Amino acid sequence: MKQVTDILNNLKKSIQGKESRTPTEENHRPRCSLCLDRGVIMLDGERARICNCVKQNNLERRYEYANITPEIKTYSFEGFQLNYYQGERQRKGGTGSCRCSPIFT
Repeated sequence: MKQVTDILNNLKKSIQGKESRTPTEENHRPRCSLCLDRGVIMLDGERARICNCVKQNNLERRYEYANITPEIKTYSFEGFQLNYYQGERQRKGGTGSCRCSPIFT
């Protein structure tokens, strides 16, 4: 028969082992299956590349810092027409070419 002290010691060890692990460590699943949330993908022993998840996070962060609305994100230069601005040039009396005086004479 086991001694009471052995049983208590075993219980104490098992309880301490469970307390040392946080619930997030037990349930943590990586968001990216390619890099396992490390940010890099090893190609071979000496080379690595940045994972696409890092590139995507950087792009999202840039949009966030730029305060670009979701509506503006959909705009592109495909439908841009320069002739919309032709009237401004005529109203200002300009020809479109820059007439600058030389700084150094």
